[in-house]
Amino acid sequence: MEENIDLSSIYLIPVPDILMNSVWVYHVKTFSPEFNFVISRNPLVVRLFREAGYEVLEPPAYNREKYNSTLIRRLIIEKNDEWKNLVPKRVMEYILKIKGDERLRNIAGIY
Repeated sequence: MEENIDLSSIYLIPVPDILMNSVWVYHVKTFSPEFNFVISRNPLVVRLFREAGYEVLEPPAYNREKYNSTLIRRLIIEKNDEWKNLVPKRVMEYILKIKGDERLRNIAGIY
């Protein structure tokens, strides 16, 4: 199911791990614009942000056996088109547009 979501208000920001839980929240804040809440299923992240006073939304697991990032990456690397049925159409189109499939195979040492 695809929703009409205004993606202009959503930021995906890669934050390098620093392996220091005591300053993780501050570290994340230095990489991101101001935010009011955090969305995570990671128990440590949930705890750290709650302890820092943030509201944390924990989405329910959604058929994790089927919709599993490791499985999807493996299918892409193996050139198994089943991965296209496991992600939203716009995600599949974007992965192909940026040649993400080729990049994954390159990282995996498969040319």
